[in-house]
Amino acid sequence: MMELYQLRSFVAVAREGALTRAAEKVYASQSAVSGHIKSLEDELGVHLFRRTAKGMELTPAGRQLLDKAATILETAESLTREAASLRDEVRGVLRVSVNTDFSYLRLASIGRRLAARWPELEVHYLLTQSHLTPGLVQSGEVDLGFLFGNWSHKASEDMRFVELDTTPLRIIGPVDWTEQLAKADLQEIMHLPWITNPTTCPHFEVTRRVFAEHNLSPKVAGVTDSEDVLVELASQGMGVTVVKESDALTHAAAGRVCMWPHVFSTLPLSLAVLSQRMQEPAPKAFLDEAIAVWKEEAPATPHSSCAR
Repeated sequence: MMELYQLRSFVAVAREGALTRAAEKVYASQSAVSGHIKSLEDELGVHLFRRTAKGMELTPAGRQLLDKAATILETAESLTREAASLRDEVRGVLRVSVNTDFSYLRLASIGRRLAARWPELEVHYLLTQSHLTPGLVQSGEVDLGFLFGNWSHKASEDMRFVELDTTPLRIIGPVDWTEQLAKADLQEIMHLPWITNPTTCPHFEVTRRVFAEHNLSPKVAGVTDSEDVLVELASQGMGVTVVKESDALTHAAAGRVCMWPHVFSTLPLSLAVLSQRMQEPAPKAFLDEAIAVWKEEAPATPHSSCAR
């Protein structure tokens, strides 16, 4: 069965003329967009593109079908907006992707406020990663999604990134290194073994940038995309790593790790949502409550300054 995300990829490739640029437009990987095109061609029984030295070129069949595909997408978007305008209550199922622990995201507080005001709204949460969130929102698999990182340069007519907070990041290490970390400057810490995130993780981008500022590369002792595993490996003596300040404070207070006394860097936390859906009742209700909760529950004390 033909899917809207296949048509979005078809239109994007046709307009951009290249898989790479089209993938950026629809917030998906190049391989995913290529797969969408292939499955759509199989569904329709015609070839839509041919590869050339200059990129992806529409076939005659592709040119003939492009306007109809664009019209279908516009009609679907119009239907969604009109249906939203007909609802006088916030009800139904809202799907939200989550990129970190629920307590940090204040989801209990947001949920209580939504339940009190909109008892017929049912929120479903999908645990995922920040770099996958825009694609999930774009494809319609979720309605909104939390994500770390600076996405302002990716905002477009189709996608908005509503910043909720700036998250301090802290360096943690084994308890046995407490005295060493307390006395070390950033340059000295950079020469220690590091447990890092995969290259797709916003935390990795921050770490890479700070190392680049000092013309150094981290001595990698391990790589994981799990926040819990980062802490566990650091606590077991494998090296230092970077985690959210809230996690660092919690685990340091429990005696599992030690913490460098300065803020390593900061990372924005945002909610991704399609522009056309920002005023729909359910997404708007969640956005409004999330913004209110984050304003009310912001840290009461200032963080120590970042070290560079």
